[in-house]
Amino acid sequence: MDETTKQQLTVMGRHMLERFTQEQADLADDIVSIDAAIYTDPARFEEEKQHIFRSLPLMLAASCELSAAGDYKTLEVTGLPVFIVRGTDGIARAFLNSCRH
Repeated sequence: MDETTKQQLTVMGRHMLERFTQEQADLADDIVSIDAAIYTDPARFEEEKQHIFRSLPLMLAASCELSAAGDYKTLEVTGLPVFIVRGTDGIARAFLNSCRH
């Protein structure tokens, strides 16, 4: 995505958020066209995994999946193996599911 398009989308997003908080909405002047490649580009997806999915908190399990102490779940998130377990203290914790050796 070029810098001009990025700036336009940022301005539009901020405006829409402001209108939402005011419980108002605008009608679009025209149809906004975005290149579908931004949704299918493998390089962009890798970048998003690094900058979004690996740097922000993610909801990986519902509490009902780990309702009792010792309950666990394993899954892969953006190529990383994750182990989630409910401790005897009732707190659920997530770990990278790998050994150091």
